[in-house]
Amino acid sequence: MDLSTINWLAVLVAAISAFVLGGLWYSPALFAKPWLAAAGVDVVEVADLALGEPLLVEHQLGEADHRVERRAQLVGHVGEELRLE
Repeated sequence: MDLSTINWLAVLVAAISAFVLGGLWYSPALFAKPWLAAAGVDVVEVADLALGEPLLVEHQLGEADHRVERRAQLVGHVGEELRLE
């Protein structure tokens, strides 16, 4: 796959939007309480993890970037197979 054909702005927007949507999804405004209850996690334990938050942010952005890159490769491969351009 030729990396010069990747729309890097789209990759960046997809990674940031995945991070933002994940933050909203697990926020107290949406599903934090049901998720904590289903996972059997105590709120105090989560508060103690807040110290490692910057590492979690980097990890989430890295995973989102990886997923977007893999999807771009899949779309490129399917396009080549179907001769779409």
